[in-house]
Amino acid sequence: MQRQMTISVEEDVYNILAPLMAQKTLGEYISNLVRSRNKTQEMEEAYKAMAADTEREKEAQEWCNAYFGPARLL
Repeated sequence: MQRQMTISVEEDVYNILAPLMAQKTLGEYISNLVRSRNKTQEMEEAYKAMAADTEREKEAQEWCNAYFGPARLL
């Protein structure tokens, strides 16, 4: 279901969005932008959860060391 919204933006942002309005795709563009941002946040949360799993991180480090060799600082 689509909902209608009125927003105010600064002139420089409007100038970026104006060509999209001519193509009647502004709503779709904004929807996709918001959805992609939400997915980015979900991915960040998932990576944090994986990093907090110390056993999994230990196994991943062992695998990396076996494949690439121990990490060396330059």
